[in-house]
Amino acid sequence: MSDEIYWAAKAQFVEDELLKRIPENKLRPRLEPTRRAAAILGDPQKSYRVIHVTGTNGKTSTTRFIERILREHGLRTGRFTSPHLVSLNERIAIDGEPVSNEQLYEVYSDITPVLEMVDAELQAEGDTKLTFFEALAVLGFAVFADAPVDVLVLEVGMGGEWDSTNVADGDVAVFTPISLDHTDRLGPLADSALHPITAHPLEVRAKNTCAEVRLGGRPGRGDVALLEEDVEGLDDDLAEAHDRIRNRVGRALLGERILRAVQDSGREQD
Repeated sequence: MSDEIYWAAKAQFVEDELLKRIPENKLRPRLEPTRRAAAILGDPQKSYRVIHVTGTNGKTSTTRFIERILREHGLRTGRFTSPHLVSLNERIAIDGEPVSNEQLYEVYSDITPVLEMVDAELQAEGDTKLTFFEALAVLGFAVFADAPVDVLVLEVGMGGEWDSTNVADGDVAVFTPISLDHTDRLGPLADSALHPITAHPLEVRAKNTCAEVRLGGRPGRGDVALLEEDVEGLDDDLAEAHDRIRNRVGRALLGERILRAVQDSGREQD
């Protein structure tokens, strides 16, 4: 058996083991189990800078834009996104490439006793084991610390307040457009000015967050918008070209603001 086939089988084992857990679409309103597992591992999520991306639309693309910009500036990057298309490795990327099968398996093997310990504690308290996404978040944090990376661009899975990624205190919080989504899991419409679903993403603002970047409307608009002149009356081709230019400028400005925020957070911590 070749090394490639051997490690592919080991990586598939990791995915199969995680899939035995409560699926990621079954949100549990809790953070403490993820915090507990991370703490036993020495809080790997504290060993690098974190840019936390939340919102309803455009999270993954925004996460990828930011990660690539940081990589082009010479930083060793981690990227955590969901879901994956082909393999679990896609969710945990180092320098823009999915984590290797070997590293995925070896880090998972290292943290398995901790996951089992927390599982046992939860069951003793009458609670359920770590879910798929809770275990995956812990695995991702450990992989990025093992790499190691300079900065992690971390995409929220669902919501924000109870999302396992929220155990990481972001140096920068990025908000993509927020609207109603996953109402069956995040809660019904409330008779209040602030819908609970809108409140969930806002909870990624940890006490140690040093900067926030907000994107309003659709990706490429809001705080990072340029070229907002009236496009009414333009034919479809021109209007589409206008949107492409504005979105590209918006992404460039987003990257500039992210870099500035990371630099500012470093000065504040020093």
